[in-house]
Amino acid sequence: MIGARILALLVALGAFGFLAQDTAQANMAPPLEEFRLGLAIQKTKDGPLITKIEKDSVAEKAGLKKGDVILAVDRRYAKKLSSADLNSFANDVHVWPVELIVVRDGEEILDFRLES
Repeated sequence: MIGARILALLVALGAFGFLAQDTAQANMAPPLEEFRLGLAIQKTKDGPLITKIEKDSVAEKAGLKKGDVILAVDRRYAKKLSSADLNSFANDVHVWPVELIVVRDGEEILDFRLES
């Protein structure tokens, strides 16, 4: 059964057709150095699953772990992202910090900010 905290988060992310105001770009600092995340993901029914974390990568240094399920990428509900968007997210070079909300072990909700 879905927990109240996860349900509230999903509503805020627009999982049920509601629209959360996205102010990420307005509140961000100037671009940082270019960086890659250093992770691999696979689309699953529960959401994008992290299947690999590269050693010494930005993802590893931030504390992400293999098996984490991504709920949101930069305040966007991750289940709504296409496979192409997810592939691009995982493999592209980033210049802005990337914010992730993940579920670990099916219950713990964690926030991560990945940057160079």
